[in-house]
Amino acid sequence: MPLIHAHSLWFQWLAEGGLVVLVPTLWLLDQLRRTWWRAWQTGDRIRRRRLEGAAIALAAYATHSLVDTFLQAQIITPVVIIGAYIVAGDRPRPELHPVGQRRRRRLVWVAIGLLVAVQIAFIPLHRGLWLHRQALARRADGDLTGALQAERAAQSTDPWNDLYRLQEAVILGELAVTTPQPYLDQAIAAFEDALRGSATWDVGWHNLAALYAQAGRFQDAIAAEQRAIGWNQLNGGYFLKLGEYYAAAGQLTEARAAYLDALKTSPWLASSVFWTDPAHPERHAILSQAVSYSLPVDPAVALDIAVYSGQHQAALFVRARSRPPERLTPASRTVWRRCGPMAPASRPAGPATIRPGTHRMRWRRTISPRPSGCCSTRAAPTVMDFPRKRQHGRPSSSARTRSAGGGMCWHGWPSAAVRARIW
Repeated sequence: MPLIHAHSLWFQWLAEGGLVVLVPTLWLLDQLRRTWWRAWQTGDRIRRRRLEGAAIALAAYATHSLVDTFLQAQIITPVVIIGAYIVAGDRPRPELHPVGQRRRRRLVWVAIGLLVAVQIAFIPLHRGLWLHRQALARRADGDLTGALQAERAAQSTDPWNDLYRLQEAVILGELAVTTPQPYLDQAIAAFEDALRGSATWDVGWHNLAALYAQAGRFQDAIAAEQRAIGWNQLNGGYFLKLGEYYAAAGQLTEARAAYLDALKTSPWLASSVFWTDPAHPERHAILSQAVSYSLPVDPAVALDIAVYSGQHQAALFVRARSRPPERLTPASRTVWRRCGPMAPASRPAGPATIRPGTHRMRWRRTISPRPSGCCSTRAAPTVMDFPRKRQHGRPSSSARTRSAGGGMCWHGWPSAAVRARIW
């Protein structure tokens, strides 16, 4: 999985600056520790209590930084203030001689001059950020051409910020969906260029694979989707698209394996109409095979696939063959809780149905006598309703994908053939 940071402040410093940054930083921290100890030894009772409180706060921050990285200004500022108090202490302000006052004024003016110079040097960076925000606003309004122009202007103003290249690629990808000419080749080139500098961007590889597939380059699409999976193995949608590219390339065995991996990783994909597309009748058999292959290894996954795909006889069989698993999706957990223990011979009397236009499954069956006594032994039919995941069951209305934060989007995800909402 790609990580935004190292989840450890010390490893973050080591990764970003190497030993050149880590060693001086540790030396400064050691000097702060020595200064604290000298101040504590020479301080009065009130001063010692304050120093002890500062030490506790810094120790808590350092301990938490072993497993996370907090570099935001609102968190660093109190740490810097505490460190400054340890160094400066409660010493009274010394009386300045006239020579010392003139020197202090010079230092103040030098500091102001440096601050102004830094702000002038940062003008291109601020302008690039302003143009980038304009691009995001235009993209949100549907003006993709204007967003592309603003993003390219931001990139030319601040060429050191890789974010602008990534966003340009995303906008070109969205334009290529509706206007392949002339944007498709430009989008492919932009994604290839962006991924050379951000190889861990799994969504970028996924988007590039969709663009390759749109251009008919299915082998390149397969390679790009495999790169996306290499960086993020927890997204079943990546496996689903990989199977689609394999099928388009005529590699049906590999496509079947990828589909099974998709259902194993994200069982709720079984509720997609992708598997019941009349143009691809071979896909429907994948659902039954996924239940059979998952049952010996992970009954919880097998039950989830059976429930989401509407294979209620298979769901009953899986539940009867296995003990209550520890992890289940809410839908499967409801089935298990409401049905309770059941002998394998107990079969439902009526078929389960999914009402069109709704996201609730009605499961009708006659409860057979059971020794547990948790259900009535009468022959009256019992209806068990449990909610389906609305975001998973409803097909996507377009071939575009959803936003991935920071202005990024999942272009081409999923395709119109898949129609499966991926969140």
